[in-house]
Amino acid sequence: ELYQAIQGERLCHLGLVFGSYDTDNSTFIAVDGQQRLTTVFLLHWYVAWKEDKLSDYQKLSINFSWDTRSYSSQFVELLFKINRTDNVIDAIKTNCNYFSIWENDPTVKGMLTMLEEIEKQYPKGECSLCQELFSNDCNIS
Repeated sequence: ELYQAIQGERLCHLGLVFGSYDTDNSTFIAVDGQQRLTTVFLLHWYVAWKEDKLSDYQKLSINFSWDTRSYSSQFVELLFKINRTDNVIDAIKTNCNYFSIWENDPTVKGMLTMLEEIEKQYPKGECSLCQELFSNDCNIS
């Protein structure tokens, strides 16, 4: 459904994300919707990684973090250091900065599972989804 939305074939509304906004720090803290936000983050990351636009995406996602679990934050930092290959999970797990202990963290484990599914769904062959995904007119809301 998300890929169909990126390709302009349908609209995809992710539903309500509930949380609180800390005006002192200009920070939104999600209480409900973390998995949906993580999925959208990983979709953006994967498409940017696959299409060699990771440095552009890193600038956009610099303030998006997982402060509740240190392993999750470390894992996300690692994602921006991964070289492109044909298999995202192999690229992550064979990186010298990857620690298998992270797989005990439920967030990291879920992220790895989601990245594996995103890769399965990614259109085969040459594809350019970054422009649509990163546009203000993207069909994912």
